[in-house]
Amino acid sequence: MIIPTIKVTFDKPMHGWWDYGAKSGGTFKPEGLGSLGSHPGRGNYIRWGCWELNFWFICKAGRTWAEAASIAAHKLTRMASPSCKIEIVR
Repeated sequence: MIIPTIKVTFDKPMHGWWDYGAKSGGTFKPEGLGSLGSHPGRGNYIRWGCWELNFWFICKAGRTWAEAASIAAHKLTRMASPSCKIEIVR
């Protein structure tokens, strides 16, 4: 089972809620999956987080990991500034 991640890359390094200066991006991973890393199932929620950018958010899980990553990437696109690239890494 491959659990996807979401990579955010800024067009130019940005300062934000994180420490140690400007960053060029970070990787969001699903959190709280337990030891097996199983999908929580339809109707549940997944918390996605990025330690590099010091940012976390919660969104619906969908039916599969691919759908969960798509939902999370769409939410990040709505929340992010227009000067960044968001891609799902499988």
